[in-house]
Amino acid sequence: MQTKKKTLLLVEDEAIIAMTEKMSLGKYGYSVILASNGREAVEAVETCPQIDLILMDINLGDGIDGTQAAEIILKAHDVPILFVSSHSEREVVEKTEKITSYGYVLKNSSITVLDASIKMAFKLFEANYKVERSEEYFRHSFENAALGVCYVGIDGKFQRVNKAFQRMLGFSEDELKHLTFNDITYPEDASIGQGVLSHIVNGIIAQCSFEKRYLRKDGSVFWATVSTSLVKSKGQQDHFITQIIDITDRKLAEDALMKSKETAEMMLNVAAEIIMSEDLEGNITMLNDSGYRIFGYDAPELVGRNYIETFLPPGIQDEIRVYYAERLSEDLSRVDTHENSVVTKTGEIKTVFWRNSIIRDKHGLPIGFLSSGQDITERKLAEIALKEKNEEYALLNEELRSTTEELQLQNEALNARDVKLLESERRLNQAERVARIGNWILELDTMTMLALDGADEIYGVDFKKIPLAEVQKIPLPEYRPALNKALADLVAGLAPYDLEFKIRRPDTGFIVDIHSVATYDRNTNVVFGVIQDVTERKQAETALRQSENRYRGFLTSLDAGIVVHAPDTSIQMSNSRASELLGLSERQMKGMEALDPAWNFVDADSAVLPLCEYPVNRILASKEPLKDYLAGIRRSASSDIVWVMVNGVPVMDGQGQLVEILISFIDITRRKNVEKSLQESELKYRSLIESSSDAIFCVDQKGEYQFTNHLFASTFGKTPEYFIGKTFWDIYPKEHADYRYAATKRVFQTGESESLEVEVPLPDKTLYFYATANPIKDETGTVILSLTHAVDITKRKLAEEKVKLLLAEKELVLKEVHHRIKNNMSTMMSLLSLQAGNARDGFARAALENAEKRMQSMGVLYDKLYHSVEFNRLSIRIYLSALVDEVLENFPNSHLVTVEKNIQEFILDANHLQSLGMIINELLTNSMKYAFLGREHGLITVSATNIDDTVTIIVQDDGTGIPESVSWDNSTGFGLQLVKALTVQLEGTIRMERTGGTKVILGFAV
Repeated sequence: MQTKKKTLLLVEDEAIIAMTEKMSLGKYGYSVILASNGREAVEAVETCPQIDLILMDINLGDGIDGTQAAEIILKAHDVPILFVSSHSEREVVEKTEKITSYGYVLKNSSITVLDASIKMAFKLFEANYKVERSEEYFRHSFENAALGVCYVGIDGKFQRVNKAFQRMLGFSEDELKHLTFNDITYPEDASIGQGVLSHIVNGIIAQCSFEKRYLRKDGSVFWATVSTSLVKSKGQQDHFITQIIDITDRKLAEDALMKSKETAEMMLNVAAEIIMSEDLEGNITMLNDSGYRIFGYDAPELVGRNYIETFLPPGIQDEIRVYYAERLSEDLSRVDTHENSVVTKTGEIKTVFWRNSIIRDKHGLPIGFLSSGQDITERKLAEIALKEKNEEYALLNEELRSTTEELQLQNEALNARDVKLLESERRLNQAERVARIGNWILELDTMTMLALDGADEIYGVDFKKIPLAEVQKIPLPEYRPALNKALADLVAGLAPYDLEFKIRRPDTGFIVDIHSVATYDRNTNVVFGVIQDVTERKQAETALRQSENRYRGFLTSLDAGIVVHAPDTSIQMSNSRASELLGLSERQMKGMEALDPAWNFVDADSAVLPLCEYPVNRILASKEPLKDYLAGIRRSASSDIVWVMVNGVPVMDGQGQLVEILISFIDITRRKNVEKSLQESELKYRSLIESSSDAIFCVDQKGEYQFTNHLFASTFGKTPEYFIGKTFWDIYPKEHADYRYAATKRVFQTGESESLEVEVPLPDKTLYFYATANPIKDETGTVILSLTHAVDITKRKLAEEKVKLLLAEKELVLKEVHHRIKNNMSTMMSLLSLQAGNARDGFARAALENAEKRMQSMGVLYDKLYHSVEFNRLSIRIYLSALVDEVLENFPNSHLVTVEKNIQEFILDANHLQSLGMIINELLTNSMKYAFLGREHGLITVSATNIDDTVTIIVQDDGTGIPESVSWDNSTGFGLQLVKALTVQLEGTIRMERTGGTKVILGFAV
């Protein structure tokens, strides 16, 4: 596979050098883009995103230099910059290091050295990128984790805590660093977890998890799940990493749920009626104590049994099945009633009056039946007895009407029957009191009401002593219209008389719930009715509904998943959070067993978990609670793994038999992923260090090695383990070790990075490294270690030494060249002076003298540049002051002329200064020659300013002035023509004022 060419941006203002370097780099496989100044370099990076590295010259002529351009580029782009310059001064190199640390190469280095430096810069850039990404990922994961995370020393002190941990406890990070875990632990829970922590320290286990209580800053107590593992550094125990999840709400919800469940069970079992729930197939899922008592069974043997097949006589089983099916197709919110016979365990036939409702899930779909049943066997017997009594009355009346004689004959028998009826009535009254029911008769012809003792006791009145109008006022007003309508509908044959209503007992004022049914005998125009006090049943139903609503509300609001298993491990109930975590609907889970192939549990290493290790199966096998069991569940729909912390408990009855298994689990996927990320981050860090092209080592404050990578060790032909515990003085000669330790000591004292060049003397050669020691600080800011990256610069060092020798030779040559040029210029000025002295023609002599003076101005410039720091730039104040003095000294009348210099301090380059010097020379020469003829005193003013990069030069005298006829355009003199030409070369303007002498104003931009 062909490697993509690296694209370099070469920033060089010398065209010939740029062309040469581009050609050389092209031969080494690089694609090169050129920029001649800093502005072009910035524009190139903005428009060419394919640039991989920048070779930056420092001196780039006018405008921004290379270091400024680099700073501008790095503000918006992350690109390695390698400085290439002819400067080797330490201050220049250090300036570039503050901008970027990808290298510095001298211009005179060979293309081989340049190529090696470019490759080193690419490696360093890639390594820095990986380190930054890894550090940023770790820092972001740690600080923004939803659960509390902290580093704890072996001594129990906090070293580092994240924001979630601080919020959880109410302490700041600085406050926590002065505390230990024992300081924030609830005293009664101090011993929890100590044993497993010692196992971790002794290497018996890798991590542990437990629950205990802690104290917040405000003194409040909260429950938390704590997971801890030990982190080692270089084989030594370094610190614990601990993750904390606040489970206070879960604990409170569990306690409330348990109390609610106990309350609900107590209320169910206190109810005198049968309370029973069934699934859609009629299988019993719950039955209260009254139900077991009435049916004659012991709890919990009926759970899971089919109600129809167990209790109903064969003749009505199909009828009830049809009733169940029709009930599901009707209004699900309706509560209806029916009665049927049931067969108890002993074979006794009982009659039960049922009130039935549909149990629905959160989506409104039916999932079962809830029924309350009242044993009305005795009431039915009483009704049968009453019916028999009425039949007997009818027969008696018929016999009385047929014949008076027969009536007389039967008088004795009637008396005997009356005795029997009285006995029957007594028994009926007794049955009414037992069943809390009452019988009443309403004769419509006379509108009189008769009632037995049971009705008197329920209503709290004596029906024999109060009129019907008063009886009708006992029901609460809101029920009276319904009672009247029900009676009218019964008589008219429109609807049966069966309703519930409330009365206020006249004797006590208590509100009582009444259930009343009646039949109508059209022949006698008499209504026969039965009333029953159902107050306790209604209260139990209300309490049951409230308990169920609270119970379901708790389950729905819990963040933990809740699943209830039957003894056969089939799921009886689950909440919505369980469905969300397991990826199955409540309907899908209903009835599923722990051995169902739909489950897919995995262990901590994502391996398939054996069936016997499933949480429910473990509890079923041990009959013991399961605490903080870590498991993964691979959801079938998405194939992702949800990691959960499982807790479970077996629920036993009074006889020690398993009734159900309660399972709760919380989602710890994020915590699991954080742990995995931390492990991966550590592996990446170690891989990065070992794969680095730098020699990397770490020392403590005594200069003792704590870590080295393979590259560092291989430099000495050793393994990394060889250096552990050794000091600088064990590896290097004393003067080298002292030099290294001095730099290390500064790192520990200042807390700042330290860079230096070091020699590594080996038996067969000497290597050179550019090393940067960086401080590693603990949470308190104290430097605990010094981590050093060392780049092999042996080739560069040797090349630099060679360059230094060449530069020294060049400096000697340059000094000799300067000396010869100065001598040559002096020789030429001397020749011009001698030639002018020998010239017989005045015009020729003047021309030679003027040429000498013009060369003199260039000589002054050259001399000042030679002695300046920058050979091509110079202070205008230094140059013009010396030039004015030099020019005036050539004239014998210079002592008569006063010179004022108002020259601002600013810098110009040699090209501007050369032209400016010749202009000043011409203007001063004209003034000295012509302005003060016949005068004993004169004044010349020379001023120079630079305002907004516009230079203004003014040369003014108070002499006779230049005639109006002379101008820059029509002058025949060579001097003014030269001034005009040089002004054009400067791209400036020049004008002349003739008031009070001559004033020449020159302006040009820089």
